[in-house]
Amino acid sequence: VYDARGREAPARFELEGKRLAVVVEDGEAEYPLTIDPTLALQETQMFNQQAKLNDSDGETDDRFGFSVAISGNTAVAGAPFDDGAKGAAFVFTRSGTTWTRQPTPTANDGEANDDFGISVAIDGDTLVAGAPGDDINTNENQGSAYVFTRSGTTFSGEQKLAASDGDAFDAFGFSVAIDGDTLVAGAPIDPTSKRVDQGSAYVFTRSGTTFSFLQKLTAPDGEAGNQFGFSVAIDGNTLVAGAPLDDDHKDQGAAFVFARCPTITINPATLPAGTVGAAFSQTLTTTDGTPPFTFTVSNGALPPGLSLSTAGVISGTPTAAGSFSFTVQALDSAGCKGTRAFTQVISCPTITVNPATLPNGTVGAAFSQTLTATGGTAPFTFSVSSGSLPP
Repeated sequence: VYDARGREAPARFELEGKRLAVVVEDGEAEYPLTIDPTLALQETQMFNQQAKLNDSDGETDDRFGFSVAISGNTAVAGAPFDDGAKGAAFVFTRSGTTWTRQPTPTANDGEANDDFGISVAIDGDTLVAGAPGDDINTNENQGSAYVFTRSGTTFSGEQKLAASDGDAFDAFGFSVAIDGDTLVAGAPIDPTSKRVDQGSAYVFTRSGTTFSFLQKLTAPDGEAGNQFGFSVAIDGNTLVAGAPLDDDHKDQGAAFVFARCPTITINPATLPAGTVGAAFSQTLTTTDGTPPFTFTVSNGALPPGLSLSTAGVISGTPTAAGSFSFTVQALDSAGCKGTRAFTQVISCPTITVNPATLPNGTVGAAFSQTLTATGGTAPFTFSVSSGSLPP
């Protein structure tokens, strides 16, 4: 609220029943007044500096703040060139409007030029710091990412992540992101399929306190030099990876969005038993996912005589009895897949030998009786399985 001289007049909102009123203290104001409630709301939402954070014992070229992240009242700032580029990540917590430095998490195997802290991410009580210059075994600068969890005010080392297929100079951990139990680490220099610097992003999921590798992402149209994974972000079921040198136009760059696959369930949960020589047919269906689906046997083998169509129909005539274990995969049109393991029992049919009784014979008189069989698959081989024929 401003008066005729442009001076701001103290004002506030008050709720009167179902009416929202603007109350102005106009004792020293000169009319007319200009009241703009929209402007007032905008001003209340503006950002003002609350603090300037730094390392109290920092040195030249530490690059404190090279990366930053925040979750609630906890802020993290990376200083990848601290201590001879061994790197560091500094944690601060807020109480009211005051930010206080907390114990600094460090890589327990850190070395010079690891660049620990070149990327940081935090969600709740889990902090991640990338170290793209970390040497893994004999691979120079393959890179890694360190996961820390908080107890009280202290983040302690929990797990070190690296790419199982990593190569020298991949720079894994150049970017990191975390949301809940899903963590992403970019490796923008990864020479996927020998395309130099095409880049990739690795996804890990947590069970209990341990993160395990889930998936490696690359750009479907990726080319050398794109640096896919230079930046990564994740929120819920959506992941984004930046490729700043993507060449739709010369180094125009691009960001690739990925959606988490739904849980695709193959039905039924079990298969009915089959019988040797009897026609069998069972249609498999799916829940969730994007049709059409392509069905394949991903492990094991179907019973002899049966086959699986890409449309999900198991059919044929079994030719052998036994218990057969196999896994079926359903791949949807978006590239998401679901699997189910089956064990199917194939039984022999009931074979009946006829006639049910034999006619009597006479000593010294010729005897002949032809036996037949029903059920099963001809030809039949007859033998005496118990006892003996008359002399």
